[in-house]
Formats: sequence, C-alpha cells, structure tokens
Amino acid sequence: MLKRTSTRFMVRLAGVHAKSGKTVYRVAKDLGMSYNTVRKYVLTDVECELIPPEVMRLAAYYGLTWEQAVSIIEEADVDADITPPVDEDPQIKNLLAVPA
Repeated sequence: MLKRTSTRFMVRLAGVHAKSGKTVYRVAKDLGMSYNTVRKYVLTDVECELIPPEVMRLAAYYGLTWEQAVSIIEEADVDADITPPVDEDPQIKNLLAVPA
C-alpha cells in the first residue's frame, strides 16, 4: 500500500471583502467572474483540496498574495490503494507489446 499526502486549504477572504466596502456584484463585474463564484469565496470561509484560480484572482483584486488569502488547515499522510504500474504485471506488459 502506498502513501499519499492529503492537504486541505482554507480560503479566507470574507474579512478583507468586508473592509473593502465593495459589493459582491461590483467585484464580480470588475473581474468578469460569476456573481455566485465571487459570493462563494468572499462571504464565508471555504475549505478546499485545491486552490482554484478564482481565489488567486480575488486575492490579487484585494491586494493580497494567494498565500495571505489561503491557509493550510490539514496536511497528513493518507493510506491509498494505488494500483501498481502496468509494467509490474508480465501478462499486461506482453499484451501491451503486441502491435495492433
């Protein structure tokens, strides 16, 4: 069994958005983003596995780097059933070597 690292992030833009005094509509319009996407990230803290590019654009809009807008909340090794590479099974290796 192989190990993989599971990292989770918390996007925290609600505070900086509240201080900006701008509406969600104005931010969405300025950035050309969906109102619902902007609303999702600027009204509450959002937990995610990957940092979406929208978060980076929003952070830059508020004058932050993405590192200032995102914090790591969990980083742990997780057991994962990862299948071994194909070349470890001789039958599969032979099948793949036969020309079509």
